[in-house]
Amino acid sequence: MLIKRCQGFLSHFAGRRVVVLGDLVADEYILGQPERISREAPVLILNWQERYVALGGATNTANNIVSLGGKVELVGVVGEDEVGKQLRFALKKRGIGQGNVLVCPARPTTVKTRILAGGRQDVKQQLVRIDKYTQDPLPKEIEVQILRRLAKLLPEADALLISDYNLGVMTDQVKRQALALARQYQLPVAVDSRHQILTYKGASIVTPNLEEARGALGRDLTGDDEIVEAAGQLLSKLNCEAVIITRGEDGMTLKLADGQSWHLPALNPTQVFDVTGAGDTVIGTLTLALAAGASYFEAAVLANLAAGLVVRKLGTATVSSEELEAALAELANLSFPPQAELKSVST
Repeated sequence: MLIKRCQGFLSHFAGRRVVVLGDLVADEYILGQPERISREAPVLILNWQERYVALGGATNTANNIVSLGGKVELVGVVGEDEVGKQLRFALKKRGIGQGNVLVCPARPTTVKTRILAGGRQDVKQQLVRIDKYTQDPLPKEIEVQILRRLAKLLPEADALLISDYNLGVMTDQVKRQALALARQYQLPVAVDSRHQILTYKGASIVTPNLEEARGALGRDLTGDDEIVEAAGQLLSKLNCEAVIITRGEDGMTLKLADGQSWHLPALNPTQVFDVTGAGDTVIGTLTLALAAGASYFEAAVLANLAAGLVVRKLGTATVSSEELEAALAELANLSFPPQAELKSVST
């Protein structure tokens, strides 16, 4: 039975070693309570409540893996700035390996600042986001250091996860070497790439969202059949084993190289509060499940369930193994499927 198999994999999450490589992002949140309309411009004046820095980008992906019981070695770059120190401190608090997080004085730490408003007892609403980043390629000496760290870490890993936000860390050389090393050690490689997905030929599985799949193929995608066809085209272009196209409130579509494909509907789509970082939860859960021995289908079911849980939370959040276990138990009591029917579209 599917649910029992998925429950079994949860018990194997603990201690699985995942190397997470990619763009490290500090998610800064500034919270305020609406006070009045400004006389200077038609905008809200907020009374300051608090500010905090959360893990974003590849660090959020790593955080999701740790929350599920996995072990992470994080490889990436921060700037020699205050927010970079805050990000590394947040990693340390979460028990995420940061010995391979490099400091690059020539680059700022990537920061996504979200300003949220609401009363103290209300769900906060995001008003605006301000991004600070560079897309310049890494200095050569930093690139060399990253490749050395990967060569040291991957022989002891169970999987490689690449989180590419197109912010300069995943240079052509880093991509080639990372994929080559993973093949050498027969590791599953999962890739989440922002608008660069076609540069990851030879990965095991890629997880573009619908917008990214449209951009990669240069055409609009509407309806289940077109999305399955698009996933097949990505499989062919990338010579990979599986493709997941995430579709927001419509769940996700999984297609395998052997021709099988499924639509996995979103669970409880009416209970969505914040989709920030949901893609990080998907690929983090997916990769950890693959590292634990799950099939692509079983890993996708777990990732889809985790995404349905994390979007009920505010900001960049994670799902714990206990939450995922409880959700699986609830689905088992509902005789899943067909309560949340998995639609096989080809065999």
